[in-house]
Amino acid sequence: FILQLLEVQLMLSLCLACAANAEDKIPVIEAAQGQNVSLPCTAGSKKGVDYWACRWYKEGVDPRLSGLVSRSPPLPSLSLLLPPVTCSDSGVYQCYMAAPVGEQNREGRVGLRVMDCPVDVVTAVLNQQELPVLTTALVLFAVLGTTLTCLCLRKAKWNKAKSVENPVYPDLSYPLEKWGLIPLNFTVVQNLKTSPPGFNSV
Repeated sequence: FILQLLEVQLMLSLCLACAANAEDKIPVIEAAQGQNVSLPCTAGSKKGVDYWACRWYKEGVDPRLSGLVSRSPPLPSLSLLLPPVTCSDSGVYQCYMAAPVGEQNREGRVGLRVMDCPVDVVTAVLNQQELPVLTTALVLFAVLGTTLTCLCLRKAKWNKAKSVENPVYPDLSYPLEKWGLIPLNFTVVQNLKTSPPGFNSV
């Protein structure tokens, strides 16, 4: 049982590590100030599905979403065209594709980093979103560690109580008849002298 808990803890740590790495690996487009930028939609539309809307949002450090634009396919491109960008345009953008009933909505993320800006908004947003993941991981590890410790202590206490109640060797302070080592109808005769048949003892 303890080995199974250790396996669960290991799998959980791997999943959290993968989730944290996935947050870091969103595509980031770098552009100079005053440059026109086209942000691609990374939602990954499903072939054969007619999506009825495509919405773009900009994520904030708070982290709230601020709506930018909504488009209705079909369009030549679902990319978001930004005019000459400034430092305030830096950040993480989210592309949300609304699917018809019975299909799954799609969403993707892309970062825009405007060069020569005093603050790297993309890094700030990603770090802000990683904090809950790390906090959750620490809490889960603490809970699992406490559970394992309690189980080990409980098992050790149970084994100790079991060894006292059922000792390996019998307690010789009790009569031997109690342990079944001597039959109850067995009588020990001391100082009994016997003589061969036909002889009288003197």
